[in-house]
Amino acid sequence: VENAESEIDQLGEEIVGLRRKIDSLRKRCIALQKFTTQEKSLLAPIRKLPQDVLQHLFLECQWHIEEDVCNPRAFVRIITQVCAHWRSVALACPALWSRISIN
Repeated sequence: VENAESEIDQLGEEIVGLRRKIDSLRKRCIALQKFTTQEKSLLAPIRKLPQDVLQHLFLECQWHIEEDVCNPRAFVRIITQVCAHWRSVALACPALWSRISIN
C-alpha cells in the first residue's frame, strides 16, 4: 500500500510537471503563430507596390465609390486603419483629403 501511495504521489507530481510543459508549449505556439502571421503580411504582394502606385489605387477607388455604398470620406478613414503602411501612404497623399462632397 505504501508503494502504491508513493507511486500515486510521483505520478501526481509528473502530471503537474507535464501540465506546466503543455502550458509552456501552448504559449510558444501562440507566439510563433503571431510571428508567422506578421511575417506573412510583410511578404504580401500589395506591400511591394511603390507608394505612388498605392496612392493612385486609393484615388481611383475613392473616385469610383458610389455615395450610397460608402461615403468617400469614410473610405479614406477605412484605408488609414488597415495598417501603418497604408496610413502613412494615405496621409502623404493630399488628393485623398481634398475631395469635397456636396449633397
